[in-house]
Amino acid sequence: MVSDKPEVKQSNSVKINLRSEWSIYSWCLLLAVILWVLTGLNETYLSTLIVQAKYTNIPKDKIYVHPLPKDIKVQVQASGWDLFTNWILSSKEELNIDMTQYAHKAYIVSNTRIKEELRLKLAHKMTIISIDPDTIYLSREAKMSRRVPIVLKLNINCDKHYGISDKIKLSPDFVTICGPQSLVRQIQYIETRDTVIDDVDKSQTYAIDLKAMPYSSLSADTNTIKVSIPVTELVEAKTNVSINVINKHGRNYQVLPGKVSVTYQVPKGKEKKIRTTLFEAIVDASKTDSALNGQLKIQIINHPDYTYNFKLKPETAKISIK
Repeated sequence: MVSDKPEVKQSNSVKINLRSEWSIYSWCLLLAVILWVLTGLNETYLSTLIVQAKYTNIPKDKIYVHPLPKDIKVQVQASGWDLFTNWILSSKEELNIDMTQYAHKAYIVSNTRIKEELRLKLAHKMTIISIDPDTIYLSREAKMSRRVPIVLKLNINCDKHYGISDKIKLSPDFVTICGPQSLVRQIQYIETRDTVIDDVDKSQTYAIDLKAMPYSSLSADTNTIKVSIPVTELVEAKTNVSINVINKHGRNYQVLPGKVSVTYQVPKGKEKKIRTTLFEAIVDASKTDSALNGQLKIQIINHPDYTYNFKLKPETAKISIK
């Protein structure tokens, strides 16, 4: 019998040598990366730092037409070491601006008035290249607040056999806005965000957001309102409505038939409160030339609140000059 032990020893020796070579290669690669990073950190780079602006002694009876910026972007030139140190420390510099110094100024030029103070706060090896915004406008107006109505921008799609049974209620239905008086006076109402609600089959209250203020210097006392939507099961009802002719141009027309049967749906419990006189059915005499076989389409142009899904019989009528 031939032994394979020498062959096994040779295989193990090859594996050990490979592991040793990979280990040496990995350490060399790591050392090369470290040297590359250290070399890179000695280079000079452009970077943008965020400096938080804090304002003191702001006039209480006045408001700025252009909101004072909360953050100032400072482009600096610095070595990789300085930028890396700033990143490691995760420090966010703050800049205190005393507004009493600018009580009679129309603006602050950042590059000249704020630059020196920033130089003292930033690492001494950092060179400030630019500041954004480069100008802080200080237009001031008297502060004003007033209430304006809310306009609901809501599309409600009820389930097949359900409908809105009463007035939709908003809470609140007014919003108080505050800001510079010239801007506040321009605002006549505030709209809700465009909202669609599908498959509604019961009364429910929804929270709907208001649209953002049209100017950043305006604020509102609420950003959300509650909208209560009363929904009830629908029942079918029927009535006969007289047909009127429009666009007669001084002519006297006769319409046949004179009435149309209107089948509609109404919230359960309201069917006995519907008045037939609130329905208005018409045919348009100006479309006589394009009418098929002289038949004009009957249209319902007015109907009582909370009536839905109209079916007309007949759907067309014929007119003739008397």
